[in-house]
Amino acid sequence: MKLESILSRDDVPEDVKNAIREKLSQLRPVTDSSETLKLYFKEILDSIDKPMHIVDTNFDFVTMNDAYTHMLEDFSVDPDILGKSIFEAFSFLSESARHDYEAVLSTGKPITKEEVTILHGKEFHSIIRKMPLVIDEIPQYILTIVESLIGADEFLSAHERALTDIDSLLSVSPESSLLLEKNGVIITLNEVAAKRLGGTVDRMIGTSIYEYFSPVVRENREKFITEAIIKKVPIRFSDSRNGIVFENWVYPILNNQNEVVRIAVFASDITNIIEANQALVESEEKYRTLVERATDGITIIQDGIVKFLNTSLAKMSGQPIEEIIGTPFEQNIHPDARKEVVQRYRDRMQGIAVPPIYETSLVLANGEKIEVELNAGIITYQNHPADLVFVRDISERKRISKELEESEKRFRTLITTMGEGVWVTDSRDRTIFVNNALENMLGYPEEELMGRLVTDFLAPDSWKEFEEVVKSRFEKKSLSSTYELTWIKKDGTHCTTRIAGTVLLDDDEKVVGSFGVFTDITIQKSIEHSLQESEEQYRNLVERANDGIAIIQDSKVVYVNQSLAEISGYSIPELIGKYFVNFLHVDVIPEVEDYYRRRMAGEDVPNIYDSLIRKKDGSKIEVEFNVGITTYQGPPAELVFVRDVSDRKRTEKLLKQVKLEEERYHAMLSHFVNNDLQKIVNNLDFIRLEMKHEGTIDPENIQEIINIADQSSRTIDTVNKIFDVLQSPVKEFKSMFSILDVIEEIFQEVPELQPNISLDKSSLDRLLLCDKYLKIALVEILQFIQISYEKENLKQIPIKMEGGLLAAYYRIIIQDSCSPPISEEVSYRLSSKITDNWEYQGHYIGLSLCSVIMQHFGGTLKILPFAKKGNEFQLLFPSILVSSNK
Repeated sequence: MKLESILSRDDVPEDVKNAIREKLSQLRPVTDSSETLKLYFKEILDSIDKPMHIVDTNFDFVTMNDAYTHMLEDFSVDPDILGKSIFEAFSFLSESARHDYEAVLSTGKPITKEEVTILHGKEFHSIIRKMPLVIDEIPQYILTIVESLIGADEFLSAHERALTDIDSLLSVSPESSLLLEKNGVIITLNEVAAKRLGGTVDRMIGTSIYEYFSPVVRENREKFITEAIIKKVPIRFSDSRNGIVFENWVYPILNNQNEVVRIAVFASDITNIIEANQALVESEEKYRTLVERATDGITIIQDGIVKFLNTSLAKMSGQPIEEIIGTPFEQNIHPDARKEVVQRYRDRMQGIAVPPIYETSLVLANGEKIEVELNAGIITYQNHPADLVFVRDISERKRISKELEESEKRFRTLITTMGEGVWVTDSRDRTIFVNNALENMLGYPEEELMGRLVTDFLAPDSWKEFEEVVKSRFEKKSLSSTYELTWIKKDGTHCTTRIAGTVLLDDDEKVVGSFGVFTDITIQKSIEHSLQESEEQYRNLVERANDGIAIIQDSKVVYVNQSLAEISGYSIPELIGKYFVNFLHVDVIPEVEDYYRRRMAGEDVPNIYDSLIRKKDGSKIEVEFNVGITTYQGPPAELVFVRDVSDRKRTEKLLKQVKLEEERYHAMLSHFVNNDLQKIVNNLDFIRLEMKHEGTIDPENIQEIINIADQSSRTIDTVNKIFDVLQSPVKEFKSMFSILDVIEEIFQEVPELQPNISLDKSSLDRLLLCDKYLKIALVEILQFIQISYEKENLKQIPIKMEGGLLAAYYRIIIQDSCSPPISEEVSYRLSSKITDNWEYQGHYIGLSLCSVIMQHFGGTLKILPFAKKGNEFQLLFPSILVSSNK
């Protein structure tokens, strides 16, 4: 390579590249001989109007273009320099220039620098590019390009224009802005800075910034400015002067050689902010008791370090507060979730939009894992940004949800949504179902919600968010999602909810509606805002809490919120001033009264426990008390949080009842089916032996009896397999299996199932996360087809098997063309839950087992009959269980 090599470099001006390209297209190829190359170089360089020359490895001039010759003449330098060393011809070149030429030859890499040359006592500023020309992979020449050559006068004029632009920029700043030399001499400043320093702009320019400070302030600011110069990074610090607190930024300004040449300083008056923060601290102290007694955990994280946490969070983690304060927050995150939580924290602190509420896992002091819900947002804590995080233990909710998934779908839906709002809509977002919790949440009775659009109750500031959710739903970009919306209640107030929404699909994967679980998070949202508001705003927060809150002093109720009044059935005036025992159920009065007496005496008694309240109508209600000591208007008092847990208690009882009924049903059905079929087998065996002994029946009848007995035995075995599947843990799969390998194992283990099968190996070449039941399901279908073919006296069974992805499912298809078509009614019964509409139907018992197995996988068995003969059996597996075998 020669001059052509510079065409690939990004640091060569495009006009130079274009000139070289054009000239190269006109030149014939040349040899590497020295004289030929000189002419070759000369002809190309003359086509370029930038001054350029080439030197060899001895730094002797090889050639130069006319532009370079004219430049030398303009500066009264003898242009007769060919064959001379560049350092001999140009004695004014610095030692740095020599080092640059040597570096280009030794490294083979180009160098571009801004250089200052002094000729005849004048300064000339230019950009010099030195580029290696490589022959046989060795740098043998250096091409030098001179750009942007300007004289000292022109350079100073440009410098003065730049300072004028800087003055214009600084003058519009509402805060102090200065530009300094490295030694502190003021180059320029704005009127705000001059006024604060006690001078004028004209008189202060050219003086030292330090002469306007007291010795203490001067020492402090000189230290930070020196640090910025040394480290070459911006420095931020705060100090006070004349009773005013300033936040200062020092920015080093670097030249092309990464050297600090100027210092920019900006100062903001933050006195009012400091005073406001101090007032906020005083207000926060009044409500620290409220935060400390909150059931949910609360923490403040700043610079990745835990700065504050309440008692609830310490108990949740199993560690004392003092052992957590000052430690990195990430060490309390479970390793499986640590990367995600840390990234969300960093994004949030950098202003990137991330979901404020999400579920994750923490690790306790004993190493155990705990599931939690985090609700995080940015606040100012001790004058700096921080992350305020609400932590809710959802382990119990997760446990109940997991158990309910193993029961019937109708019970699971009921139990999962107990205590939370449920809203079901059709494809046009019209209401088709709401539960009591949602009615209470919005304040509307069921009849005023049914048939109405969701948007009829939506607050205007949530319309855009809702439109995005609907768009995503019908484009099927997200079948399930979690988001937040604000609603207008019947009384005109607003209610903010977190919604876990799921799209409802029909059998054709068409969107027919949506299902949403609504959690009222108005309080959480209000807390984030109210922590920065006045005492009155905190009182509003307490008044609107879903949990009841009371203050007991001298055994009397001195304060209650509206929620507690609603829980008890009394009005607030009916509660204030009365002895608290008057509102307890008689069964718990001794225990609660004893706890109160001992707690007020300073003894250690349970803070959180279940109890009973006697409502105004005489009925009792199950509640959870969360109690602690506080001060109220001076004297000590007891702060009590009251949560209605009657729904939770009913849920636990219902769960136990469902499990008991399901186990009793399975045991009863298994008993009757096994007993009845076993009697048939025993009786047929007895009749077969008796008739064979007496010779009163011909061999064909005996064989028929044998066939009936064999079929009955197989039915018993199939029914037992059905109950084995029903009682096994759902979806506890360990390994991925190749579908083709499973089919091959079937033919090896059941030789009689050797039909004439056409396999689409490319579509069945998949891995399936499954267990032993997959093989059983396939065998049952193939045996059903085989029995049908035997009745037709066919020796070969032509069957087609293939697979393919269908949206959220992977489908295995088995087709035959001779078995009797299965009606839609029978197909429906076979695919029903065994506890719903299922019944054993003769030789369809094997297909019933196959259907139960598919439900075990979370999938479906579909049967599509052909017109005259044959059926298509479709096994639909959730796509999350399937992977490519490649």
